[in-house]
Amino acid sequence: CHAGCAPEAICRALALDISILMPEHQRMPNKQRKVGEMPDQASEAQPVGNLCEAPPHAPATRGVCCTPNWTSPVYRSRDDAWRYATSIRGEPSHAWEYHNAAGECLGIVLRWDKPEGKTIRPLARVEGGWIIGAMPAPRPLYCLPEINQQLAPRSDSFAPPVYTVEGEKAADAGRSLGLLCTTSSGGSAAAHQTDWSPLAGCDIVLLPDNDEAGRKYAAAVCRELLRLRPLPQIRQVRLPHLPKGGDLADFVAARESDRSGSQATGSQPSTAQIVAEIESLCTQVSPVAPAQPYKESTMPPDPTLNQPLSQPST
Repeated sequence: CHAGCAPEAICRALALDISILMPEHQRMPNKQRKVGEMPDQASEAQPVGNLCEAPPHAPATRGVCCTPNWTSPVYRSRDDAWRYATSIRGEPSHAWEYHNAAGECLGIVLRWDKPEGKTIRPLARVEGGWIIGAMPAPRPLYCLPEINQQLAPRSDSFAPPVYTVEGEKAADAGRSLGLLCTTSSGGSAAAHQTDWSPLAGCDIVLLPDNDEAGRKYAAAVCRELLRLRPLPQIRQVRLPHLPKGGDLADFVAARESDRSGSQATGSQPSTAQIVAEIESLCTQVSPVAPAQPYKESTMPPDPTLNQPLSQPST
């Protein structure tokens, strides 16, 4: 910081442990300590990178050893982790919880929307408490208990399609329409760290963001889904008239705006009509053939045009 802030203050503002700045040779060797175990006298003399010691106002058990990917202290509870994560930025604009099949919360994604942009901080449950950091892999799907309930065997042998989007905000927009929607934690580059097995044999509709990162995310998700057995049926649908970087949330917001703007004429689109529009787009796209896995090069350049993902070469 060119303004002269101390390293401790910079790390505190970023919700990081100062040990991330320590040289690699000062970090703890590959020796796991048990919770509550005190370091020996020799190691006490030098800072140890992976020994997590929480700030006084959010204490953690001293001597907890984190894995190398953890840069956060281990807090006793999710409330302590939440309190420290929000002590700098205030209460988040959004908070999304991730649960396992039993309904236990394994992680929370916090998002702050401010004039200068958005900030995202994940919280995760680990052995011994909670950290300010990503959930260990394999991570659960967003709304996993709801997905399991909706996909449970039914007497009519009918299961709804699972709409897969990038980001919790887009997933919530789909859920507001009554769609079964999910996403993975960690953004466009972390699809491989999620357990997609609950979607084996399902009807999957990918709704990518309208940008390069969105297309890469859809490709990564498709690769993960094609590893499942039984194979799911996968279709990718490009939502029309999205802005650059737009997603399902923008699509729904635009239709909601049309609805409020046309109330005087009585021709505003209903929720059922918005869903029918999405379902109509799905019927225009052929499923991915298992022998012809998803390829980015086969995707049409026009974001308003839906075509089969795999086309025969000419």
